[in-house]
Amino acid sequence: MKAKIDSFIAKTQQTYECEPFLWHLIARKHFWTLKAYQAYDWGMHYSKAKVHVTILMRIENFGKQIGPPLPLEIEGGQAG
Repeated sequence: MKAKIDSFIAKTQQTYECEPFLWHLIARKHFWTLKAYQAYDWGMHYSKAKVHVTILMRIENFGKQIGPPLPLEIEGGQAG
């Protein structure tokens, strides 16, 4: 899971050159003025940022399965 997340973040930094996680809202709070934030150029800094991911997961309930899972329908009519 961590590898997939790291890969996705790297893809947003290198291929798309955008930040879809709204981290800019957190970064914005560290600047006194909007002008200072705009001068910082968040997009350029995000594409060069080193991002560290930590995953904390807690399973609270497995739930009940009433019946067998339905087959997955995939484009082209094949089920998996």
